[in-house]
Amino acid sequence: MTQQYAQDLISFQDRMKLRKIVKKVHFAHYPKDLITDREADMFIESLLPETIYRLIKAGIDSNTV
Repeated sequence: MTQQYAQDLISFQDRMKLRKIVKKVHFAHYPKDLITDREADMFIESLLPETIYRLIKAGIDSNTV
């Protein structure tokens, strides 16, 4: 039986929103050349499903995305 991850269940639009949020908030102090979609995706994969949905909601509520 394979494990299903929350990032596999989100839409492409939500993934793009999450990437923007992660790059803007969580990677704010990283060197610009290290901030890539792949790095953002690896960070997103480390999050719990509840956290992913809360990040999307917070980003939308604060007009970050």
